[in-house]
Amino acid sequence: MFSSALLVFTLSHFAFAANSNLEVKVSAPATSSVDNLKLTVVVTNLGAEDVKVLKYGTVLDDSLPTRAFTVTKDGVEVPFVGMRLFTSPEDANDSAYTVVPAHGSIEVKHDSVAFLYDFASSGEGSYHFEPVVDFFTANSVAPVVESHAFDVKVAGPVHPAARHVLDTRMNNVCSDPVKAALMDQAYAEAQLLANTAYNYIGNTGDQDALYLTYWKNSSVGTIQGVYDKIIHESDSPRNFQCATSCSSGVIAYRWSGSPHIYVCPPFFNYVSLEAFCAGSTKGIRGGTILHELSHVTSSRADVTQGSCSNAKALNPTDSARNAASYSCFARDVYKNTQC
Repeated sequence: MFSSALLVFTLSHFAFAANSNLEVKVSAPATSSVDNLKLTVVVTNLGAEDVKVLKYGTVLDDSLPTRAFTVTKDGVEVPFVGMRLFTSPEDANDSAYTVVPAHGSIEVKHDSVAFLYDFASSGEGSYHFEPVVDFFTANSVAPVVESHAFDVKVAGPVHPAARHVLDTRMNNVCSDPVKAALMDQAYAEAQLLANTAYNYIGNTGDQDALYLTYWKNSSVGTIQGVYDKIIHESDSPRNFQCATSCSSGVIAYRWSGSPHIYVCPPFFNYVSLEAFCAGSTKGIRGGTILHELSHVTSSRADVTQGSCSNAKALNPTDSARNAASYSCFARDVYKNTQC
């Protein structure tokens, strides 16, 4: 048992950025079980202007069961079992964003941490939490001045994480024949994009300008390996289900550990490869499915959201694990070689 008068975490510096203006701090009450673990996040804007950032998949998201923390025990990451989103920040309305006022703070409470990570696979002991602070505006990464990681000691029973059900809006099959046909086309085009990217890398190697733009010094084997798993993916059954309503700016999503992919209404406003080659600047349906398949088949992460320019700016380690990098690179390869 822990003293109720003490906080059960140790702060350590996590990240700094020059000329930045946000500070992230997390606190937790004393707890002896993972079920009672409730975290409070305070984000402070040290600058003279309001900062508007996309909240999905960060410590600011208290509405959807997305990944707000990276949790490890003894250096091994604890599996996240919540929701992974494919979003379009440019298409999201204000409900998808949080505004941190100038010289002000906002507080966000996370009460469902116990149900979003598989603590049962690691058992009792000390867990290390790092807040996810990859804050994005519609066009760029919002800077973080300082964020703190912390340790929590978990004692007592650790139950398996419960699988969340968002609601009953999803159909087991898409009953709209037009949408069903578009989903079939998108899957086929995702395979085509992956195959085109795989072959391009095989033909041009790791010194090609486009390869270097996205992957820097990442090995050809690592990058091709992700595309190869998409090309030969064979999880059965894998359902592509259409959701009738989603949060603003969400194009598609999946639950961690599940092979199924859900597409949201804005997905059907995206275009085919044919329209893309004809000059459409909208998102590509096949690229969205490729993005989701990289999560399912190779456990790629969402390091960036939105514009492909964000993916190009990543360091080699992050680019190789970023789902959007694979869809963006494949899109550019297809445009340069097939359109």
